[in-house]
Amino acid sequence: MVGIRDKLKIEIVEHNNEVFPILIRDIGVNLKSEEDVALVRFDSYADLLVPLKVPADEIQTLDHLIESINNQCWILPAVYRGYITKIFWFKPPWAHQFQDGKYSLQV
Repeated sequence: MVGIRDKLKIEIVEHNNEVFPILIRDIGVNLKSEEDVALVRFDSYADLLVPLKVPADEIQTLDHLIESINNQCWILPAVYRGYITKIFWFKPPWAHQFQDGKYSLQV
């Protein structure tokens, strides 16, 4: 008999960037630093913008970063800080920001 040890945690939020503080909390509580964290997105927009007026060194300052992100620009800062290592984006056929495929990005 196989026992189920691991649980899949699902968080549903109204605004995409509301995931960021949840992600930070859960990483601090549950994850080891060497573990990969995958973001699974079901959305018509990629939301891969970078926050304006936030230099790279300030992305390391968590309080300033949380105040600076919005719906369109929270994913890449999370990748930059190492919170997210993989992104799986499932988009509808009419979303053309990226062609279907596999991409390797360096942030």
